Amino acid sequence: MTGWTKALVLGAIAAGAVGCENLLGTFDVTPSEPTIPEAGASDVAVTESDGAAPEPVDAASDGGAAVVRPCEQDVDCPAAAMTPPGCALAKCVEKQCVYVPIDRDGDGFPAAGCVVDGKSAPGTDCADDEPTIFPGAPCSKLANGTDITYPTGAPTGACKAGVWDCKTGAAVCQGAVPPAVNEDCGRKIDANCNGVPDDGCACTPNVVEACGNVKGLPLPCKTGTRTCSPGGTWGDCIGNVEPAARDCSSTVDNDCNGQADKTETACNCTGGVAQGGSASCPTGKPGACATGSWTCAPSTDKQSGVFGACVAPTAGAKNCASTLDNDCNGVGDEVEIACGSPCLDPSGTGKPVAAAQKFSAAIWGCAGSRTFAARSSACNGALKSFPCAAQTWETYRGLAKGARVPARKYWVAEQLNRGGTSAACYADPKGATSCGTSSMAVCPAPRSGAEEVLDADGNYCAWTLCGYGYDDTTSGDYMGGCGSTTKLYAAAAATGGTLCCQ
Repeated sequence: MTGWTKALVLGAIAAGAVGCENLLGTFDVTPSEPTIPEAGASDVAVTESDGAAPEPVDAASDGGAAVVRPCEQDVDCPAAAMTPPGCALAKCVEKQCVYVPIDRDGDGFPAAGCVVDGKSAPGTDCADDEPTIFPGAPCSKLANGTDITYPTGAPTGACKAGVWDCKTGAAVCQGAVPPAVNEDCGRKIDANCNGVPDDGCACTPNVVEACGNVKGLPLPCKTGTRTCSPGGTWGDCIGNVEPAARDCSSTVDNDCNGQADKTETACNCTGGVAQGGSASCPTGKPGACATGSWTCAPSTDKQSGVFGACVAPTAGAKNCASTLDNDCNGVGDEVEIACGSPCLDPSGTGKPVAAAQKFSAAIWGCAGSRTFAARSSACNGALKSFPCAAQTWETYRGLAKGARVPARKYWVAEQLNRGGTSAACYADPKGATSCGTSSMAVCPAPRSGAEEVLDADGNYCAWTLCGYGYDDTTSGDYMGGCGSTTKLYAAAAATGGTLCCQ
């Protein structure tokens, strides 16, 4: 037996290891009578003699020469060149120095890969820092080194533990069988190693059955078929048609409720308007274009009905005999400039503007804020237009059937004092004047119990503050406004438009 064998034996004895047959073959090591093999020529020994320095003795060895030195104890052995450094311990065995590979983790298997003086030490443990890893030890790892987890905590069923192998120079777990993801429903070998051979097998392989449309909904919904795979799991349902989302634009019954989608109540618009139906809507435009129509259409998600944009009607032609705004320009046709309005811009630009009201073929109400003195500036002299006399107005009201009530206060040519000093007309506190046997309601009538009335231009018809019932004999009741500023507040000196005649 060689010196390396002696070293390995000594290392095993020193570590208290068992199972040395794994390293050297079968031999007996009896604690009472230890068997120490003879040192081989490849071992290194050191001999002390009369205190003199030990002399090396050359000896033949397998594949090369080694230095053999005698010794009495371990400390007599000289250091040797080791790779990696310190991988073996010097031991004095039968007065010869031998070098034993170190068993760092105490598992009875010295570390592999130790080289002493150019010779490989007979270690076999390629993971000498892990006491559970040595050749032949059980292991549970995948080829990539990932730990295997067994459902029951141990390899049962088709699962198997492996053993550590150091043949490649690194510890590799060989032969371990991990649990499968799915059971083998055909062989029932507990492939997933959970102790139940056929759990997770939903069906018998190759069996075909109906599937889908579990509620038995009417067409277009229908059932399909599915097939059990060799692994005992159902495949996809093929050929089935399930209810889809409602589509308010479709004549198909996509949601399989027995009614074409677009005819469902949910697809109606506000007011119960069905898909494709229409309703009137405000356009925001004036006159005849104020009311348009919109059509009920599917919402963006097609789950309900919503009205589309409000479409305004096309503007019509102007009709100067009509009070309506047929051309949708915001002005009643009969009072437009093109229809003969004799009014001028109240801001004083001298430009013709639309009238506020038309009372007869020759009488218009011109809007704006003017004093009595400036009333004639409302009428366009180029069109032979001038402020109407009170009696002209009364003639219109007396002869015109269904004469219109003024929407604004208008000046007339005369100052209509309450004493009847002009054209035999006088003020009436109820909202009218009297000219002879007729009444002249140029201002809108006061509100019930009120003495002041706002007209469409924001001007006041203030009976009390314009002289009637007010102790100021210099003030008169002027129809269409006050002739002068009163003592109470400036608003009483309201101004107004003018009745212009042609």
